[in-house]
Amino acid sequence: MLNLYTRGGRYVYRRILPQDIQGLVERKQVFVSLDTHKKAIANAHATYLNAMFNQAVSLVRLNRDKLDAESMPELFDSQIAMARQSIALTVGTQLIPTFAPINQAQSLEEIPKAPNPYSKRTPKVTEITDTYINHKLRSNNWTKGTENDVRKALSFFVGLVGDKRLGMVTRADCRQFRDSLTKLPRNSNRIVKYKNHSLKALAKMDIPEKDKLSNQRVNIYLKWVAGFFRWAADEYDGKVKADIMSNLLLKEAKTSGYVPFTPSELNTIYSSDYFQSSDKTYKFWLPLLGLYTGARLNELCQLETSDIRLDDAEKVWFIDINNNDNKSLKNDSSIRKIPIHKSLVDLGFLNYVEVLKQINAKKLFPDLVGGIEEGGRSASKAFTLLITKVGVKGSRGKTFHSLRKNAVDALALISEKDSIVSQIVGHSQQGMTFGRYFSEYPLEQVKEAIDLIEYDIPLVELRGRWKSVLE
Repeated sequence: MLNLYTRGGRYVYRRILPQDIQGLVERKQVFVSLDTHKKAIANAHATYLNAMFNQAVSLVRLNRDKLDAESMPELFDSQIAMARQSIALTVGTQLIPTFAPINQAQSLEEIPKAPNPYSKRTPKVTEITDTYINHKLRSNNWTKGTENDVRKALSFFVGLVGDKRLGMVTRADCRQFRDSLTKLPRNSNRIVKYKNHSLKALAKMDIPEKDKLSNQRVNIYLKWVAGFFRWAADEYDGKVKADIMSNLLLKEAKTSGYVPFTPSELNTIYSSDYFQSSDKTYKFWLPLLGLYTGARLNELCQLETSDIRLDDAEKVWFIDINNNDNKSLKNDSSIRKIPIHKSLVDLGFLNYVEVLKQINAKKLFPDLVGGIEEGGRSASKAFTLLITKVGVKGSRGKTFHSLRKNAVDALALISEKDSIVSQIVGHSQQGMTFGRYFSEYPLEQVKEAIDLIEYDIPLVELRGRWKSVLE
């Protein structure tokens, strides 16, 4: 049987691998386009392919105990790749090709030394990771956070599948990657019982469902790796399959998203002795800034004293949310200027900043130690502890991000323009006109909108409290 079929008037070779070989070489079939409509030529190609196929199968069986799991697919694919290479040399001649007879190799030493063109011409994942990321940083304006996410996704791929050459990565590898991700724990580098284990070891552990990566997080990693392979396919002239990661996404559970705090809950939080006796600058100011700016927690944690500025032309104090000095923002829309709410001024925020500048403090919250991620985690834990202590934590979806939801809801009720709300909280502008052509509203106009935000919290009791935190 020559295993020939026609597709679009041209012959293709397709042969299913034996069951005992499929798992070893991570593929189920060999498919080769013969690029001819002449049966005689196709027969000659198929005869040669059958011989190479049989040799590849024999070599895998003979050496299954001598090679590691990653080398077995490469051994098999190298034989098929040599066959493809030989056939490619005859395409277009319209002559019936003849191939040298194949003497069946009995050991690794007898394998022909011709290289696998797919393996040789494509780099390994780790060899091209920096090139890919640098390309994207230049052309797509990735943030530092995006870069970190992509590096993590690719390191997971290497840790779970292996540092394979791009052209040797199979569809089975990609399915294995997805399935292994679903078995991994969240925050494995921070939870003691999961530390110091390889990714492959973690994937084999009996991880409780509550500790595992969510489908949403798994899909994020899959999308980043898929983007990497699409880029590689363009870079290496078809030697890498652009769609090798297609249709692998998991179904995500529907979530209601973040829930704002009720007026009663806000009053409980800010009138509590626990909040008013805060012993850290970030524990006092972050919950207030989040409520009156709608800024994300990581945006606030990264602020420096130089980011609190006065617009001389408009005489408006504002918070400059930027990505200078290795700060990490979600996207380009996150870069913005947020006028400082009159209540924050009344509470002494500008006085607090001035004191920090006088003592040459660079960070807006000098007692929030650690890098971007560590500082953000500390602040998040502190806020979670706050709302737990005052009895608010019981409601699902209540986190620091809920303050952002409170701010957005408050702005939406008082502002007639959604575009002003988007500018304040760092959302991309919607529609052709605003999204492409509109720049931004003047700070003075944004200040008028943000000052209309009002909450029923004990502002009078909070005045001057920041002084005791600095002492």
